[in-house]
Amino acid sequence: MAAVLAGQTSWYLLRKILTLRSPDTDPALDPALMSRREIHQATGMVLAQSGATAAESLLMLRAYAFANDLTLKETAAAVLDRRLSFNAANGGPDGPALQ
Repeated sequence: MAAVLAGQTSWYLLRKILTLRSPDTDPALDPALMSRREIHQATGMVLAQSGATAAESLLMLRAYAFANDLTLKETAAAVLDRRLSFNAANGGPDGPALQ
């Protein structure tokens, strides 16, 4: 029960943190700078690698980009180029692995 509550709380906090950055306040998030197709494709790849939902997969991409000072487009490109994997077997205990 504690693990379930901790997981739900973590996703809630992650959503809150990531929604603080919006295109209105952060020009790096301007939709014109992002390729929707690449981001959707990368989201699908993360979904397949991690077993998460589509919404959670997009959050993972955004969180990785934020934590590593990358744009979402750069992160999506790394996933599509197979330089970044969200597969637990490849990423190990510390999370995604960028090659």
